[in-house]
Parts: sequence; structure tokens; C-alpha cells
Amino acid sequence: MTPNEQAAFVPEVPAKPMTKPSPEPAPKAAKTLYAKSILADPRVRGALGKLPPQDRIVQICGIEALEQARHSSASFRPDLLKGFGKNGGLITGPHLRARGGAVRSQGVWRGITFDCTVNAAFDTITMFRFALGAIIPQSDWAARGLVAN
Repeated sequence: MTPNEQAAFVPEVPAKPMTKPSPEPAPKAAKTLYAKSILADPRVRGALGKLPPQDRIVQICGIEALEQARHSSASFRPDLLKGFGKNGGLITGPHLRARGGAVRSQGVWRGITFDCTVNAAFDTITMFRFALGAIIPQSDWAARGLVAN
């Protein structure tokens, strides 16, 4: 291999290592399920009904995760959710275990972890546990697939 070919494999700027993530907090049971009214909308029900069960559980649990985050604090106004990181989403029957996710509010990303169980028809949430994590440093956004805007 020539020196020029070798140089092609070495980045000009070394990759910045991702900040060591804070340990994810343990999810706690939600006292109220907030997505019921959204999921009752006929347009939403129709759109969700066209999805296969595994996609449907991801969507309805993601809606609940956003709503739980929204109701967690008056100053928290989430506008985007990345439900789980690489290898962080596990669906077992009617249960979704989401780890390594993030939720954005006012341009700041925070970690989110949740567990969600749905009914046999995959259209109603029966149990939801979640926890908001620490603020994710902007230097880690690209590595986690989080957008700036």
C-alpha cells in the first residue's frame, strides 16, 4: 500500500470520542397514560391500523413517551423523540423495552428510557414506565444520530 493509499484510511481530524454516557435511570410507572386521546382520534387509529404490529407498538409507545415527557415539567416542551439507540429497542410480544433513546426540548436533547406494554390488538397501552435522563452533550449528538434542528 502506498503512503497516499494509507493516508486515505486515516482521517484528517481524529474522531472525537463520545462522552461516557450517564447511567440510565430506572423507569418508574407512569401514574397517568396521556396518549389515550391522541390514539382515539379516528385518523390516528386509521393510520396505525395499517401498520404491522411491531411498527404499531413503536409508534403508540413513542406517542406516550413524548406525552410523558411533556407532562413531566411545565418547562419541558418536547418536539422530537428518538425512542431508542442502536440495539436499544427490544420488542417481545406486546412489550417494548426502549433504551438509549433521546427526547428534544427547546433545542436540548435528554436521555429517555421506557418500557411499554400494549393490549393484544396492539392499539392500546396497558402499562408504561419511563425515566428522563441527563442532558446529552452536543458533542455526542452526531454519534447518536440526533439532529441539531
